[in-house]
Amino acid sequence: RRQGAEALEALSAKLALAERQNAGVEALKAQKAKVAALSEQADAMTQEAARLDLARKAAELQPIGENAVREARRRDEYDKGRAEAEESMKAAQAALDAARAAREFAAEALKVKPALEERLAVLRQALPLFAEHRQAEAAAIKAQAALQAANDARAQAQNAYRAAFDGYIRDQAGILADTLTEGRPCPVCGSIEHPAPAPHIAKAPTRRQVNDAARARDAADADAMKAAEAVSRWNHEVERLALALTEQAGGADAATEAACRDEAEALKASAEALQAAWDRTDADFHTSEKKLSAAEAGLKQRTAQAAAQTALAAEALQTWKDALRDAGFDSREAFTSARLPGPELKQRQAALDRYRRDAEAARVLLASLSDQWEGQSSADTEALSKELAERREAQSALETREASLDRRVGLNRRALRALRAGAGRVAAAEENYQILEDLRLTLIGRVPGAQKIPFENYILQYYFKRVIGEANRRLRGMTESRYRLCYKSATAGTAVAGLGLDVYDAYTGKVRDAQTLSGGESFVASLALALGFADVAQGRGGGVRLDTLFIDEGFGTLDDEALERAVTMLEGLAGSSRLVGIVSHVGLLRQRIDRRVAVTRDRDGGSHISIE
Repeated sequence: RRQGAEALEALSAKLALAERQNAGVEALKAQKAKVAALSEQADAMTQEAARLDLARKAAELQPIGENAVREARRRDEYDKGRAEAEESMKAAQAALDAARAAREFAAEALKVKPALEERLAVLRQALPLFAEHRQAEAAAIKAQAALQAANDARAQAQNAYRAAFDGYIRDQAGILADTLTEGRPCPVCGSIEHPAPAPHIAKAPTRRQVNDAARARDAADADAMKAAEAVSRWNHEVERLALALTEQAGGADAATEAACRDEAEALKASAEALQAAWDRTDADFHTSEKKLSAAEAGLKQRTAQAAAQTALAAEALQTWKDALRDAGFDSREAFTSARLPGPELKQRQAALDRYRRDAEAARVLLASLSDQWEGQSSADTEALSKELAERREAQSALETREASLDRRVGLNRRALRALRAGAGRVAAAEENYQILEDLRLTLIGRVPGAQKIPFENYILQYYFKRVIGEANRRLRGMTESRYRLCYKSATAGTAVAGLGLDVYDAYTGKVRDAQTLSGGESFVASLALALGFADVAQGRGGGVRLDTLFIDEGFGTLDDEALERAVTMLEGLAGSSRLVGIVSHVGLLRQRIDRRVAVTRDRDGGSHISIE
């Protein structure tokens, strides 16, 4: 196989040399044709170089020409700005003249404002008098009615006094008649005969009643006098106000009041309008003055800028003419015809440079190829290629046979190594199995003679201890610090350890099994554990909140004090944005919980739900 490979390599080298010779001969022939074609373009390329030289000069002068055009346009713009500034100044002057005329007119009109304000002041003084006049009239009418009532009461009091006095006197005559005796003179008339003695009056008034009637009469007289004085006072006030209104407004009736009010509003509006007109025209006048000053300053600035720009434009134009002359352009038309667009100039220059590079490279390559292949002819490579193919086919068959043998040897060697390695792995696997079996028994808590704690319980101990800590925080408040839950580290007998629970009783100072708690105590401890679990889960839940807690029964096993503490604790939870639901039949809970879902049994055996 090696001899065949060496012969094959020598034949391949001979064929490659023949192919290289043929390629060189063909390349020399093609390069001669290329050089001839490039030589035919030499005159055109010389003219193109001259044309591009003029275009480059024109491109160099173009910024100077553009600057001249730009300065001329800027001069035109400044001239336009100066003309606009002149127009603005004229408009500002016209606006100032109009503002001055309007201001003078407003000042003349403002002269009547004091008279308007004086009349307005008179009306403002008179307008409140109309209300006072109406109030006085109403008070006079009311006082007149009171006087009439007082006179009526006085007449009644006088009549009552006269009746009482007359009855009392007539009854006194009867009393005197009781003292008369025949033959003795009457103390009144002196007669010794008494044919018709005066009789007594039934229910005659007493002296006290007469005196009371006299006092009532005197009081009624005083009230009537006060009412008369009030009538006189209010009538005088009405006359005074009517006289004042007549002097100030021309009358005291409602129509006059309305007219005065309308006039006051009109006067106020007129005065305000006059003042506003003056303020506005005065402000417009001062604004127009400022605008005129600004327009004059702007015109002065624009005039100076236009003059300066005119000089700059003339200088730029002369610079442009001098540059054309120095560059050899006798006219602007010659410059314009020599210009080429930037992309076209670059493209044509690139084509010219490429032609020059190609021509030089072609001449150099032609000289190199001539040195190597000039005078040589093409070699016959067909016979060499056929022989090389036959040699390659034979060499391939040998290599295939060798590869097959190599694969079989390799397979046998790998099988031997695998058998040797497998025997060692079996022994190692048996040793490793024993180690893993010990680890498995340890994980499931079945190592003989050791504490039986499954791996799951061992992991859960971490969270169980935290739950106990949170539960004790709740349990202290519900048991008044009597009980505290404790983690049970050891388990008697063969039971599985790891999650045991004891309870410490502060009353006895001893630790005992949690199963020794009573029913109510177990419920309280279970509730504390549930809340502790919720706190731990919420703290480890990545932002998860346990917002709802449901408790089904268990409250019936608590005494009143324990129930009160448990409910107080749950109310605290509900106040911290948690929903606490309780399922119970305990009556105290019905009294303490104001939001309830009540389930009531019907007579027909069904039930219904109500929200209380």
